[in-house]
Amino acid sequence: MYRIAFSRKNSRLDRFRKQIAVLTPKRIIICGLLLVFWLAGNSNLYAQDPVADFDYPRLAHPEIAEFLELTDAQRLDVTRLVAELSEKIAAATETDRAAVTNDYRGQIKAILTAEQNERMLLLPELRKLKFNFVSPKWEDVLRWFAKQADLSLVMNDPPSGAFNYTDNREHTPAEAIDLLNSILLTKGFTLVRREKLLILVEIKDGIPDEILPRLTLDELDKRGTFEIVSVLFSLGDKPLSVVEAEIKPILGSYGKMASLPNSRQLLVTETVGKIRAINLLIQTIPSPVPPPAIAQPVPPEPPVLESFGFGGFVAVATNSTINQKAPAAINTGDWSAAQ
Repeated sequence: MYRIAFSRKNSRLDRFRKQIAVLTPKRIIICGLLLVFWLAGNSNLYAQDPVADFDYPRLAHPEIAEFLELTDAQRLDVTRLVAELSEKIAAATETDRAAVTNDYRGQIKAILTAEQNERMLLLPELRKLKFNFVSPKWEDVLRWFAKQADLSLVMNDPPSGAFNYTDNREHTPAEAIDLLNSILLTKGFTLVRREKLLILVEIKDGIPDEILPRLTLDELDKRGTFEIVSVLFSLGDKPLSVVEAEIKPILGSYGKMASLPNSRQLLVTETVGKIRAINLLIQTIPSPVPPPAIAQPVPPEPPVLESFGFGGFVAVATNSTINQKAPAAINTGDWSAAQ
């Protein structure tokens, strides 16, 4: 047992002394474990990379290269690495793609100077936003966000009412879109992000397929859970009707699917969160077991022409015996040659 003594009389210290006057070894161990678990769960507070989620192959985009003031040599290196990454991703298995991507992200990041890495924090897509709104109109909120995210807003009729939301946390533009969509969906609206456009769509009128971004499964990580996108699934030999029947109950009022029987593909439009669930569901659907192969009958041997001498046999009796024993045989006698 350990005791802590205080030499000075102080009201704060006295209160603290009463609370932890006795520290047993068991209590010390428990406190230590709690501290370790807390630090592990909040390690991002101490070692957080502000550009950890940045898609480094985007450095090949002319606007970003110009913003970071990349030299001609840097642009050539980035273009070369992005081309190599595309080839490696195409050849890699699904389990190896993440490792290949991370490797090339590191190589591309190493091309930048320290000043360029700092300048990256000023990119609109990495800018941190805070929400502190008390009853502004939705129109004003959406215009403010589009300006902060460096996006061109397309909006006809904004939702009615006001937007009330206060959050001390910082959000990237992608996280902010997800937060806004989680609320807009309850009002029958959604924000569609396509390139540099931010389009406000009223769901009851339907979402035109032309404005929806069509993504691969690997690109879903760059989108928010509530963003509506389209993904083309390859079904292989899975029964198309079975897959459609399993997916249909998951689709929301704005979700839809279109089958492509000849190519055995399924185009699904839904939120990113549901697309991930649909992908897992498709993977669990078994492929049909092929029927056992039917044994083919052995073809009969081809007929053979041979001649035999009668010798001491009677020709008529021999011919009759052959017809009885081998009715399918065709025999002809040459009596003059005794064959």
